[in-house]
Amino acid sequence: AWGESDASGPFALVFYSNGYYVHVNKIGIEYGTYNWNSSTGHLISSVIIDNNGGGGLSDWDPNTPGNYSENDTFFVNEDTLTVIDGDETSIFKRVIHKTSTIITDTDDDGVPDQWDKCQDTPKGLWTDKSGCPASGIYTIEQMNQAVLKERMKYDPDLDGVIDLKVAIHALQIITDTIVETSDPVIPEKFSMDWLRGRTLYQAWYGSFEDSNGNYLSKVPVVVKVFFGNDDIATATGLMNFNTDSGNYNVDANSGLLYFGGDSSEGNKIVCGSTSQYIKTHYLKNGVYNNTDLYFFNEIDAMNSAALWGGQIPKCNTE
Repeated sequence: AWGESDASGPFALVFYSNGYYVHVNKIGIEYGTYNWNSSTGHLISSVIIDNNGGGGLSDWDPNTPGNYSENDTFFVNEDTLTVIDGDETSIFKRVIHKTSTIITDTDDDGVPDQWDKCQDTPKGLWTDKSGCPASGIYTIEQMNQAVLKERMKYDPDLDGVIDLKVAIHALQIITDTIVETSDPVIPEKFSMDWLRGRTLYQAWYGSFEDSNGNYLSKVPVVVKVFFGNDDIATATGLMNFNTDSGNYNVDANSGLLYFGGDSSEGNKIVCGSTSQYIKTHYLKNGVYNNTDLYFFNEIDAMNSAALWGGQIPKCNTE
């Protein structure tokens, strides 16, 4: 993983040995495949997802996006990546070593050693996000479920290799934005008191109109929603969504969150929420229509939605 800054600000660029790469900046993420000749330094990439504005490999050469001329070379010398793009030379520093993508968890508390501040936690103790003992009494089942949940944040397929979280953490390192926060409290149902003043990132897979007025079908959608104290919600499209605003309200009995005064459809909290998001069902006249997730931060929302290829599973207990 390599770090540097461009017009969009600090970014991280990760090359995987299986031929895939990830570029992450403050705007979003770019994901694709690459082929690199280590002898000549020549690199060719093919973009799969591009939601990071003007940054990333796909935008390096505006004349031939994703394909580099013979003058564009990438050379690695220990912890330095040198890129020669015509008359320009850029130097990038390594922020995460290639071997650190393998998960090690010495005390088996569910927090990888790379981010574990207490690597000798006695077995069986509940830990917080930093890997240190947390207060409170929990059942064995609760601990087991929490450990599994923590592992899946960094390794969703549980194959022992950190996936896109490597890029996210690299970005945090070079922007110095790593902060320790406690898990958010997930409400049993929405309420106006809980929503007022909050910013959430609503994400779903389905259909909507993008910022250019194009109707899109079967796409991931991400919207930044600020719930104002004046009961006005401001929705800013981040992925496949236009910008909008309007009234929001909550049915006090059912906890149904609805917009624009139409209480016949809206979002209701269901099972399956995590420390990253609140899971909801989008209901129309009380009938299930779709599954929406309300993320607590933008990076998690964008990173997750970029990988969706179909509708998010519903909660079968509802």
